[in-house]
Amino acid sequence: GKKNKSRSKKKNKGQKQHVYPQPLTPAEFEQLKAAVVCQIEYFFSDDELSRNTYLRRHMDSEGYLPAALIFNFPSVAAYYFDYYDLLAVLSERSSLLEIDQANETLRRQGDYEKWLCPNGEGGFGCARWVKEQPRVEVPSHETSPDKAETNKADDGSNGSISTPDTESCTDSENMEYTDGMLSS
Repeated sequence: GKKNKSRSKKKNKGQKQHVYPQPLTPAEFEQLKAAVVCQIEYFFSDDELSRNTYLRRHMDSEGYLPAALIFNFPSVAAYYFDYYDLLAVLSERSSLLEIDQANETLRRQGDYEKWLCPNGEGGFGCARWVKEQPRVEVPSHETSPDKAETNKADDGSNGSISTPDTESCTDSENMEYTDGMLSS
C-alpha cells in the first residue's frame, strides 16, 4: 500500500495544476472599473504631467491626447478592458477628464492649457487630433437591371459583384500624417 501512495505523489509533484480565473462578481467588476479610471486619471495628474514630457508633447492645441495612446500603456492594458468599454467607463465615472467621443481623445478638464508645450510656430500643442472618417465609395447603378443580368452572365464571374477598389488599410507606404490627420 505504501509504495503505490509514494509513486503517485512523485508523479503529481512535477505536474502543474491548472487554476482557471473565476468570473468577477458585480461588486468586483465595479472595483475594477474604479481602479482603471483611477489609473488613467493618474496620467493627467499634476504629479505626472509635471514630469512626463512625452504626454505633454503629444497634447494637441486643445489639450487632447488620443485615447489609444493612454490605453496602450502597460499599466492600463493590464486591466484587459475593451477600447470602447474604456471610453464608456471614463465618460460615466471620470470627474477629472473630458472625453471627445467623436475623435476618441481625452483631456484634463479646466486647466489643460498650462500643460501644453510650445509647438515652434508661436503656438502651443501639436496639430488637433481628429479621427478621420472612412471613405466609402458607392458603385454607380446607371445600368438597367436587364443589362446587369446580361453582364453578370457574360463576365464569367459566377454572378459575383465587383466594386471599385478602395484604399487598403495596409497600404501604409502611400499614407502620410499631416495636421493630425492620416491622408493619402
